[in-house]
Amino acid sequence: MLDEWMDLRGGDAWPDRPLVKALDKTSDTIAGESPDQYVTLWYQAGELVKGRVWNEGRKAAACFCWNKNEYRGNVGSIQVLMHLSEHVRGFDYKWIPQPFDKGKEWIPVHVDNSKCPE
Repeated sequence: MLDEWMDLRGGDAWPDRPLVKALDKTSDTIAGESPDQYVTLWYQAGELVKGRVWNEGRKAAACFCWNKNEYRGNVGSIQVLMHLSEHVRGFDYKWIPQPFDKGKEWIPVHVDNSKCPE
């Protein structure tokens, strides 16, 4: 199994590899922020934090909520989920509503969608 996560730092050049778009679609975001947002992880004090990353002027910008705070922009080291070519990947990530296609074997994964405090 090949790793589908790529290491990146907030502020690095935007990757030329195809990334997995959050919810497989363009998002409805705040004004001035790219609506194309991608799946990313950030480790803070040994804790895995789910977030989003986007292309901001050909640089990686990210946003995470952790410990009742919002962290955005150049947040340091992150991991982004990328698509691998068809002949090397062992599985696919797919955002599907329930009830989903019962003709295929699916392993559901829970993705938390908690909001940052205001």
